[in-house]
Amino acid sequence: MNEPRAESLVAACGGTTAIEFALVAPIFMMFLFGTIEFGRLLWTEQALQETAIAGARCMAIAQGTTQSSACASSGTYSSTTTNSYIQTIASGWGLSIPSSAITLNNAAPAAAPPAFRR
Repeated sequence: MNEPRAESLVAACGGTTAIEFALVAPIFMMFLFGTIEFGRLLWTEQALQETAIAGARCMAIAQGTTQSSACASSGTYSSTTTNSYIQTIASGWGLSIPSSAITLNNAAPAAAPPAFRR
């Protein structure tokens, strides 16, 4: 019988590339997909922040003036109109926000930041 020689096993390197790829690929893929998901997280956070700002601005305009606003119905503030406005803004960002997740507080004062007060 022919026994494999130790020299031939040491010199054989036919599958080293496949083994190296199998060791490195999962780590690379986790890093790649982790970076993508972190970017999506930051984008979603920014989209929710911009939606909240637009909703607060719309509520403040509807309460403070007699001008027509997207959050006013017949010249007066309307919570249902505000809800639909916020959902429309969110859908523009590609988000779907149910009405149960929106909390409106039109009694909160819209005060200027301390730097602008006199």
